[in-house]
Amino acid sequence: MQQTQEQQRATLTNPDKYLSLEEIQHGSHLYPSLLIDINRLSCTPDLETISGKEGLQIRNTAQEQDNHPYLGNIQYRQALALLLPLNRVFPNPRLFVDFLNAVNQGRQEQKTVYDVAHDQIGAPRLQKVWDEITEQRYPWRGEHLNNLYFNQKTS
Repeated sequence: MQQTQEQQRATLTNPDKYLSLEEIQHGSHLYPSLLIDINRLSCTPDLETISGKEGLQIRNTAQEQDNHPYLGNIQYRQALALLLPLNRVFPNPRLFVDFLNAVNQGRQEQKTVYDVAHDQIGAPRLQKVWDEITEQRYPWRGEHLNNLYFNQKTS
């Protein structure tokens, strides 16, 4: 069950860590407004509880440039198993592109980008988010996106 943005806002403890992505139309598909975490997945009390139920041991193993710790050694299916009980998922590739566009335009001050509390996210913070995602670094890291692909024969 997908929560409305208002329901999601009510359950967030750190609203300044979420970018509010505006509703957007792509072709005939309308994507609703969404909240996207601007940091990577990190070990929290909620995730520790879920990980125990899933038989996973988790801990923060890496840090973003702003010192935000995150789970640096987690596989896609493990991360998804942690998010689903919280009614959260990874963005699909289309929404991730929209997220990157919003971050890029915000860091260049071409667009105003807001957090969950409807406060503007400043260009310096958005620059850090942009760098965290796009800069080449060691160890390599990537973004989990929410899509499954199948080989399907067409007749």
